Amino acid sequence: MLRIFIFLLAFQITHKELQLNFRKIIVEVRLNALDLDVEFYAVQLRKLAAFHQSGKSITEVKMQVDATIQHMKETLGKDKAQQVVKWDELLTALEKFNRNTAHPMWMAVIKHAKHRIKSRIQTAVYCRQHFNR
Repeated sequence: MLRIFIFLLAFQITHKELQLNFRKIIVEVRLNALDLDVEFYAVQLRKLAAFHQSGKSITEVKMQVDATIQHMKETLGKDKAQQVVKWDELLTALEKFNRNTAHPMWMAVIKHAKHRIKSRIQTAVYCRQHFNR
């Protein structure tokens, strides 16, 4: 929240200063990608599962799950080793919600999210091994 607030304050400064401050904020976000709060994304995915459980269509929810995961990917940056660590943390956070008593509609969304996250992990591992990034 603090970074967003700083960006909004920088927006009121002149155009030349705005560009300079905007670059500083982006660099700060990329350097602090290790501090990414995975629980935020886990909660977002849980909310989407609850939306589907309460009647929202599965295709809409799946698109929103994919958008949430894509947003996390963009936030993580290009470091593949760091991506693997954070994707694994998110997968572990979603494992907490695997219960045999959970509603099937809930589990359908969580299963879709886990499938997408596992795919991201495999892609990051492959890229790290084959392209040395």
